[in-house]
Amino acid sequence: MEAQVTGARGLQREVMLFSFGWLTAANLVGLLLSLLLLFPGLGSLLGPVTYGRLMPLHMEWHLYGWCSLPLVGLLLREFIRSGPDLRSNRRFALSAWSLGLLVGGAGFLTAHASGKLFLSWSGLSRTFFPVALCLVWSVLATHWIRNLNDDGLSRSRKAAQAVLLLVLATIPFALYFSSSRSVYPPVNPSSGGATGHSLLASTLGLVGVFAATPMLLGLRRRSSAAFRWLWLVYTGLWILYLFIHHGNASNHEMNQVIGLGSLLLLVPFLWAYLNIWSWPAGALPWLKAFIFWWALLTLNGWVTFLPGVLDRLKFTNALVAHAHLAMAGVVTAFSFILFSALETGRAQTGGEALGGRAGFIAWNSACLVMVVILFLQGWREGAEPEVVFGRDGWTTFNYTIRALAGLVMFGAGAAWFWKAFKGVEKR
Repeated sequence: MEAQVTGARGLQREVMLFSFGWLTAANLVGLLLSLLLLFPGLGSLLGPVTYGRLMPLHMEWHLYGWCSLPLVGLLLREFIRSGPDLRSNRRFALSAWSLGLLVGGAGFLTAHASGKLFLSWSGLSRTFFPVALCLVWSVLATHWIRNLNDDGLSRSRKAAQAVLLLVLATIPFALYFSSSRSVYPPVNPSSGGATGHSLLASTLGLVGVFAATPMLLGLRRRSSAAFRWLWLVYTGLWILYLFIHHGNASNHEMNQVIGLGSLLLLVPFLWAYLNIWSWPAGALPWLKAFIFWWALLTLNGWVTFLPGVLDRLKFTNALVAHAHLAMAGVVTAFSFILFSALETGRAQTGGEALGGRAGFIAWNSACLVMVVILFLQGWREGAEPEVVFGRDGWTTFNYTIRALAGLVMFGAGAAWFWKAFKGVEKR
């Protein structure tokens, strides 16, 4: 038992180290991008490393590094439960994933990118990163086989792990397939962007991950009513999804507007659901931040999708603001909630594991400033496209505030990384 507790503590530190490392690297690239917008002449110092090559580096390292590795940590916690090679197998999985990101980054910087947002894998990286995911999967599968002899796990738990492994096995192949330049998702013919039904499905998928997490963590549930209501509403929205128009559907179709707007119903139910679980004390501030960002993201996504509004905001910084709401807001808060519960065996105050109050305030305040300033800039761009270029006073001001907010977020991420590094070093 003591070995398992020690292993859980080590897992938390290791996952935080890798996660914060990629957060810091991606934020550094983002900060450089914001400076290039203010001072285009800096590009001459970077040679062939242009803004266009840095952009996929920033996006993919955030999505597949910072946003994904905490979930990898959750899987490692679920499958790698004991054994003499527990620590080495965890580090192998985290290192293999990170090596895939490094190879991808090298490809992006040498102009090997598909041009697809958040699916930029091309050339060597299109094969290498899925292979890295397969290596991580093989570690999980190996430990699942070992877990079959674990009398401490119920048969239903072992069966659930088997189903989860089968689902995870499809991801490397789906990633390879969807990264192809010849594969396109459904397109909204009125905007050239995403359709309502595709946004609804992807968001419901995320909600499923959020809702399943406390169960995977084995947290104690204090109530059943909110549990039943969340899953009832969640199932109902999937049924609604089946009946709205699929394919190349316009946001001028009422069924698309209603379908995407139905996600607003989930906000209070998700908040009630998350509150019935016995989270560590350190998770509570981030739990409140999560639901704040989630409510804002859901409302912003629906309003932005409306006819007339989307016509003005598409392909502007307002959509960049929406991406920051999702990744710097929602996913970051969720990642910290995960970090708090990866460790077992002792109570937490949150200061040691979750970066402290100063980091919490700095990150969330800077993120809110970033989102507001990008949305306002996007609203201006929709009305006057010429403000994107040239020496426009308000654009320069907005980009300056954006860069300063990015600097604060980079500083917070770097401080978290250093704290995690020192924690692993002292072990």
